[in-house]
Amino acid sequence: MAISWSTPKKNAERGRDGGAALVYLCQTKTGAWDLGTRSPRVYVKGRGADRGALDYDAEEGLFWSNWKEGTINSYIPSTNKQDEILTTSVRPHYLRWNWIAKNIYYTDDEGSIVSCSRDGKYCTTAIQNIAKHINSFDISPTTGLMFWSLWELVLHRGLAS
Repeated sequence: MAISWSTPKKNAERGRDGGAALVYLCQTKTGAWDLGTRSPRVYVKGRGADRGALDYDAEEGLFWSNWKEGTINSYIPSTNKQDEILTTSVRPHYLRWNWIAKNIYYTDDEGSIVSCSRDGKYCTTAIQNIAKHINSFDISPTTGLMFWSLWELVLHRGLAS
C-alpha cells in the first residue's frame, strides 16, 4: 500500500482551496479519504497489486508507477482522465511529483533517480546509480533538495540539490 496526502496548508502554499485528503493505493483500487467530510472516494479500480508508488497533487491529480508493466501513469479526478505518461525498460519504483517545476521524479531498477516532464516526453537521469536498493525517496520542491535512504547492511541516507 502507498499513501500520499494533501493538506489545507499544502493547498494554500500552492494558491488553492481545499481540505485535507489521504490518497491511497492498494491491491484493488486507488482512492482518497476526505478528512473533513470523512467520506471515501474511489478513483481507479483494478491491477493495483503491481503499482509501486503514488503521489498526489490536488491540481494535477494522482501519479503512480507500475513496476511490472514499467509504466508511470496519471489520473485527474476532475476530468476522470487516466493516462499512461511513459513506459521504460528499467522498472520504475518510488516516484514524486514536483509541483513547482511540473516534473515527475522516479527511482528505477538500476538505482538511479530520473526526472521527466509532465507528459513523459523529456526524461533525464538526475542522479545515476546511487545503489540497487533505494528504500525511500522524497523531494522538496521549494528548496530543490532530494532525499533518499538505502536498504543495505549499513544504514545510509542521501541528499542532493
